[in-house]
Amino acid sequence: MSRFKSIWILLCSALLASACATPNLATQVPSGFDLTGEWRLVADKSGSPPPHGSLRPPGRGGSRELARHGVEQDYPVITATLLDIEQNRDSMGIRYDRSEYRDVSWGKREIGMWTVDAGFSDGALYIVSRAHDSRATEIMNLSDDGNTLVVDIDVHAGENFTLRRVYRRYRSAL
Repeated sequence: MSRFKSIWILLCSALLASACATPNLATQVPSGFDLTGEWRLVADKSGSPPPHGSLRPPGRGGSRELARHGVEQDYPVITATLLDIEQNRDSMGIRYDRSEYRDVSWGKREIGMWTVDAGFSDGALYIVSRAHDSRATEIMNLSDDGNTLVVDIDVHAGENFTLRRVYRRYRSAL
């Protein structure tokens, strides 16, 4: 193998590894980053979820409708129009569309078949979820005024997709 080809392969491998790596996540909440409250989807600023029945997560048999349901169950933010969030210094809880609830603790945790790494980098909250055949990264950015939440989602689960969801705070914590 030529020296150029060896260097090229090494460079491509390094780039791929860095693209798949989780950023170094801090577990201390940045000053002013408080998601506590109720958030409504801003539809005209948000991407649409993939068409119903279009997703095929790995390792799940059955119809496309069941497959879509599996991805939505694993990553409920892709279809949620309402988020109810409670946050404290070491975790947060999110209720999606007043039904499904998710607890997110800062740091790395094993939850069933998932490894979840949650924390802060460059003022944003990263939630990186991995299983043997899928990976999702949710990046939550809060506007300077604290009333707009932008959630960028990158899912690699059978069929890969990215999506941006924008939410507006309509009720703060009491």
